[in-house]
Amino acid sequence: MAIIQHAVGDALEWRRMREENLRYRLHLEDEVRQRTAELAEANDGLRKAHDELEKRVAERTAELTTANANLLSAIENRRQAEEALVRSERLGGVAHEFNNINTSVLGFSELALGVVDENSELASFLNRIRRAALRAKSITTNLMTFAGARAGCRRAASLNRIAEETIGLIAREMETDGIKLVKALGNVPDTVLDSDQIAQVVLNLLTNARHSLLDRARKEITVETGVDGNN
Repeated sequence: MAIIQHAVGDALEWRRMREENLRYRLHLEDEVRQRTAELAEANDGLRKAHDELEKRVAERTAELTTANANLLSAIENRRQAEEALVRSERLGGVAHEFNNINTSVLGFSELALGVVDENSELASFLNRIRRAALRAKSITTNLMTFAGARAGCRRAASLNRIAEETIGLIAREMETDGIKLVKALGNVPDTVLDSDQIAQVVLNLLTNARHSLLDRARKEITVETGVDGNN
């Protein structure tokens, strides 16, 4: 009887230990699953952080590349602008020197035309010289303006006076071509303007008008100034 009781006690003990081992094994499995899930979540977070970091590095690299390209472009533009400035200064200097010489040619041709017979062959030659000097004056003025050799000087001036002086430069040439110049200068108040540029505009208009009338029977140019009533 004692032997049977001992055997039953051993069986019960073995069963209890087996159940404890099973519970422990299940606990360990739960721990492993939990730790595995935590590691997977941590790895996913690390992957996302790595991807975000690579994205930011790529964006920053692109920004730096663009900024560097813009800087190089600005440096190149500045270099080209400086070279253009040097060339324009040289061009302006040459144009200015030539204009001084041409002014003398134009002035002396005007003086000579005033003392010779206007129907003589010499007057014809002098008129050719004068016309060439006027064309050269227009070219050199444009060159100096383009080169920046002369800055626009805007101040109050009489438009009528500018028109009168410019007409005087070309009046003899118009007369030689049989073109009648009519002046209809109105009451215009002094205006803030660049006298040289306005004179050049008037001269160009008169020259173009003269060329268009050379082959016409009626040759008349009217220079009119006035104030627009709407302004």
